[in-house]
Parts: sequence; C-alpha cells; structure tokens
Amino acid sequence: MTAKTRKKIIKVVCIILAVILVFIGAFFAFLKMGEIKLREELSYTDTELTDEDAYGDSAEVFYKGQGYVYNEDLINILFIGADKENIKEKKDRQADALYLISLDTENNKVNIIAISRNTMADIDVYDMNNEYFATDNVQICLSYVYGKDDHHSAQLTSKAVSRLLYDIPINSYGVLFTDSIVKIVDTVGGVQVTVPEDMTEVNANWKKGAKVVLRSNDAETFIRYRKDENQDRVERQMVFIKSFLNKAKSRMLKDWSLPVDLFKKVKNSVVTDIDASGITYLATEASKSEIAYHTIKGTSGTDGLHETFTADDEALYEMVLNLFYIKTK
Repeated sequence: MTAKTRKKIIKVVCIILAVILVFIGAFFAFLKMGEIKLREELSYTDTELTDEDAYGDSAEVFYKGQGYVYNEDLINILFIGADKENIKEKKDRQADALYLISLDTENNKVNIIAISRNTMADIDVYDMNNEYFATDNVQICLSYVYGKDDHHSAQLTSKAVSRLLYDIPINSYGVLFTDSIVKIVDTVGGVQVTVPEDMTEVNANWKKGAKVVLRSNDAETFIRYRKDENQDRVERQMVFIKSFLNKAKSRMLKDWSLPVDLFKKVKNSVVTDIDASGITYLATEASKSEIAYHTIKGTSGTDGLHETFTADDEALYEMVLNLFYIKTK
C-alpha cells in the first residue's frame, strides 16, 4: 500500500468519524431540547392559583415530625383517555381514563399513578360563555367537559389532578382517543395480556386467566369495558399498560427509531404539548428506568345518580410525599 493510498484511507475514516460524531452530538442535543421543554411547568391561563395552591417545587412540607422537599428531578406528565372516537368529534366528552406518569431522571425510576375517573375532586366550572364560574367538588372526569377545545380541556384536567395530588406540578399532557389507541397498539404489533376477570360477555375467548393478544379494536374493548365498579376497569387498564410498556421497551431496544415512528403515526390523532424531541427523551429515559405502578386508596359510592370514588386523604397524602418528595435530614 502506497503512502498516498494510506492518506486517502485515513482521510475517509476521519470523515466517517466526523459524521458519526456530528450525528451523536445532534442526537444528544435533540434529547436535551426535549428535556428542557418537558421540565417547563404547565401554566393554567384562566384562573390563578393562590400561594397556598402553588407551593409546588419550592415548598418545605412537614408531616409527622419529618420534613420534605419536592424532588426537582421529576418530570410529571398526565395522560388522558378521552371519551371520544377521534380528535374531530365535537361533542363534549369526559376524561375516561387518567394516568400520571412521573419520571425521576436522577434515580432512573418511573411511577405510574392510576386515577379513577370517578374520583371526587375540585374542578373549575365554566358557564356557557366559556367564562370561569366556580370551583365544584365533583367527579374528576368532568373537568374535561369545560374546555374550549381539547388542549384547554387537557389543561383543566391537569389542574384538577394537580389539586387532587396536593398541588404537585404537572409539566405536560397527552390526550388519547379511540382511534389513536388503536394506532399505538398496532404499531408495536399487538399487546399480549392475561385477562384478569371473566369477560366472555364481550369476547367468548376472554375467560379469566386466558392469555390473548390485543390488536386494533380489541384493545379498545379491553380498556373501556365496564361491568360493575370503575375500579375493576382501572385495574384492567393497568394490566394493559404494563404489557404495552414491556412490549414497547423490548421493541425500542432493537429499534431506537420506534418512538419517533410512533409519534409520526399518531401525531394527527392525539392532543399533546409534547413534540418529537420530548417523546424521544421520555422513551430513552424510560427504557433504562424501573417502572412502578400505583393506585389511589379509597372507597366507591354514589351521588344518587353516578358512581363516585372518594380518596383516602391520609393514604393519598402519604403516597404523594413518598413519590414526589425527598425527606430532609
């Protein structure tokens, strides 16, 4: 090999390495941009929180002789399953499913909290002119009804969830509709679940304990079917979420473009303030994190017309402290 040939090879290798470094740098810059956007706290534009409501991440809390400070490493995102077929449907609908995803970027943990749609909570009520009217204690699912559009509805629901969880800050939201759920499930090639209860009323093969692969509309039926109390449906949704995340995590480890591909397929059928960089950052962080699932303790009841769920205040407060706060020395 001549000296001239060696120089050409070295030059080519240097160019390839430079391209790789640029690509890696761009990727991490993309992730950083997503992180910065996600760490911005959601603002509520129509009604202002009082100082008492907005203690958020700067508060020091004392409980049973122990001090706590808010964990600054958390990114909290509310996912809402709206009772609508698709984003174009104009009828007023409710928040049919609520899940708060809390990502701890320092400790590589993800906590997923299921919130029953029937949970009694303080929500903002608006009049026919879309003017703030009052705050009422009703089922939290109704918070979605009063929005001017789906983005506003998501903001109102995020505010109601924040209030319920003792004013923890919420950074972003994502709203899923029936058609977007179908697209997400099909993108990962279906989701295998173990049926937690007898569901032969809707599908003859869905006996308790049966292992089935959910695709397309089957996934919607599995998630939304309700026979008795809504808590049964919440538990079934958690089964689905666990299986979906395990499948998505496995697929992503083989194909890192999956989050962006998924975002491209559903971006026109979801409502969210998260962009592609944010989705990629979340997926990257979640793929290396331990995931834990939580439900709120409480009692089911009725207001005379509709089912209600009343959270156990002490248990809920302790859960918020354990998941969102750090003990002081």
